[in-house]
Amino acid sequence: MSAVLLAFRSPLTLARREPALVTVEYVSATEDSKKLLLIDRALGTALGYADPLAAMDALYSAHEEEFVGHSGMIQPHQPEPSGRDVVRVFDLEGAMRMCRLALTPLSGVVFGNIKGTETGCAVRAFESASMLSAQILPFPLGGKPGREEPQ
Repeated sequence: MSAVLLAFRSPLTLARREPALVTVEYVSATEDSKKLLLIDRALGTALGYADPLAAMDALYSAHEEEFVGHSGMIQPHQPEPSGRDVVRVFDLEGAMRMCRLALTPLSGVVFGNIKGTETGCAVRAFESASMLSAQILPFPLGGKPGREEPQ
């Protein structure tokens, strides 16, 4: 009887461990062009996976219920170089959840980049001070009405 040794490469194998230059590529859908999205392959590459698509698929499959409402499938204007014409995308919160689940050496850096982008979008959503519609009233300088000032 002979023994056969099978070895499977983990889809979560890392290619990069040092945060030399971590860039995150964002896309937007045509329905809501102000909402930023991340493609699964770009997020996996930023997290440092050797096979980013397989890693994102493995993490997504294991925790699919956490991404309800934070991920979806879109058809990009141009197919990816790999030939995929439908890709999975994550909104900013879904991408931050993926970083939390990834636990790679670069996940903290990528999480910080995404969180900074999310904060920047939230700040830009506020109206500027010059466009406020509320009336500003001066604060009264005296005490309460009917009270005498101590002498």
